[in-house]
Amino acid sequence: MPLWDSADLLARCKRYAARPPLDAQMTDADWYALLSEAQHHWFGVFAAHVPHVLWSAPVRMTTPDGGQTYEIPGLTGYPLAIEIRESRTGRVLLPGAEWDWLADFTPEGARIRIPNGQSRTFGDGPYARYIEVPPEISDTVQPKLEPPYARILLVYHALAKWASIGGWQNPAYWEREEQKAAWGDPETGQLGIVPVLKEQWQQMGTDTMRARGQVPWWRVPELAR
Repeated sequence: MPLWDSADLLARCKRYAARPPLDAQMTDADWYALLSEAQHHWFGVFAAHVPHVLWSAPVRMTTPDGGQTYEIPGLTGYPLAIEIRESRTGRVLLPGAEWDWLADFTPEGARIRIPNGQSRTFGDGPYARYIEVPPEISDTVQPKLEPPYARILLVYHALAKWASIGGWQNPAYWEREEQKAAWGDPETGQLGIVPVLKEQWQQMGTDTMRARGQVPWWRVPELAR
């Protein structure tokens, strides 16, 4: 059984909860449903705090209506985060209200619209990087949360949900384990998963913005032409 795959997460849930292999109370499907809820929760948290671990590769968007709207091929759910460039090397497009003439696009769920009833075509683009809502975990569908070791959060979250079913048990122990694993423990100096990931690429934030004024001109396509 590979580490941190769906079967491993299921086995951890049963082992930590001290449940028998054949369990009339909690079937494998029940555990997978709780693990799926947990993954949806933590995808939202990671998208807000450490989106760099979940970004997709750049994908060229398509238009079904001559440039009024653009969609990501194959995307059906609402993206948790999205970054759009006018071409693979072009500037980042800025979102805004539908009435805003300064906005490049208006978000509409899983697609974008050119504001004010306008249309726009692109020579090569636009391109999007995004974080998609993950699929439901099962014995054949693997968890998508990255990095793999962060999936211990799914186990703790699922166990807290399991303990709270019907109000028969106190989920506080598993909630504390989840919080310590995610955010750390100040009493022991333990760093949690999210703070460690925040430090991983900290130059992607304000340091990078400050440094842009020092980028050699030949690295900027508009100036290098």
